[in-house]
Amino acid sequence: LTGYRFYTGFLSATWLPYLLAMEGEDLWKEKQSMFMGIAKLIYGGTILLNPVFGLIGDQAVSLSHGVGRRLFVRIGVTLAALGIYICVLSARERDFLSFLS
Repeated sequence: LTGYRFYTGFLSATWLPYLLAMEGEDLWKEKQSMFMGIAKLIYGGTILLNPVFGLIGDQAVSLSHGVGRRLFVRIGVTLAALGIYICVLSARERDFLSFLS
């Protein structure tokens, strides 16, 4: 359990700021710090809402065990695939604002 927490903390403290700085320089040169700030706000918001999503998932499982978890996994995989596709299209066009949608 602590190995996972160490990994996420290490990732957040080292790789994420480096990657944001590099991508910010490439995507939004004139407002690189704004790019980094928006990206960190989105990341922080997802971490803040993680327990809420867990609670919603637990309540869905209490209603129907067969549907509850599978529904959230399918929705998550679909949204992740859609997000990756949007990022690929945005990178091709070098359109920064599409990365935020």
